[in-house]
Amino acid sequence: MEEHTTLHIPGDYQYRANYLGPVFQRFFHHQRRLLIDWLLALRPGVRVLDAGCGSGVFAHYMASKGATVLGVDTNEDAVEFAARTFHQQALTFWKQPMHQITLPNSSIDRILLSEVLEHLSPEYLATVAAEFDRLLSPGGLLLATAPNYHSVWPLVEKLVDTMHLVPSLHEQHITKSSIAYLKRCPFNRYGVLKAVGCFNYLAPAVSLVSWRWAERVARLEFRMPIPGGLQIYGLWEKPACSTT
Repeated sequence: MEEHTTLHIPGDYQYRANYLGPVFQRFFHHQRRLLIDWLLALRPGVRVLDAGCGSGVFAHYMASKGATVLGVDTNEDAVEFAARTFHQQALTFWKQPMHQITLPNSSIDRILLSEVLEHLSPEYLATVAAEFDRLLSPGGLLLATAPNYHSVWPLVEKLVDTMHLVPSLHEQHITKSSIAYLKRCPFNRYGVLKAVGCFNYLAPAVSLVSWRWAERVARLEFRMPIPGGLQIYGLWEKPACSTT
């Protein structure tokens, strides 16, 4: 089963974007950490799956909050990079496809899909959603983020590709995600969509002046249901009465 495009992504791709890029780029990615803090309610003992973990930066972040985290990805270079870069007792990385994760039923409390949906075909996502339903414990949460193609994101993507700043986003992104896509995607068959919205409006630009003020702006933007942010998020909750 084809999971995503065959374009090779360097193993340290997400690491460099999160930690070594310009301030604007680093804050752009930092907002996903803020979403994790605001929406996933991590605490010691919570079992988390970071599906499509890439370089492991968000798996590492969630483990630093006390969660027990498994990061999975099919990119062998990324899994190897993550394993040798991040060392925590409650953090593990596996090379495994998202539709075949060798864990028992109801063994995960939280699932993160950070910038993954746009890499997956709708058909493959349906298979993944069924697997995630099997893995999630009743009352478990799934948080997904993706680019917002109903914003100026397509122009950003074209600019980045033209300047060859990253591996071709046009080739990587095979699904054009949007708020409407989140509202009809297969996760809704198994869970309740608790929150959906946009982020990454002005906050990354504010980070050029002050990181602290940028975080404040990001919080205000998160609370305001304004369309047009460069990225979108969806939070689903598995019904507590589920017997899966």
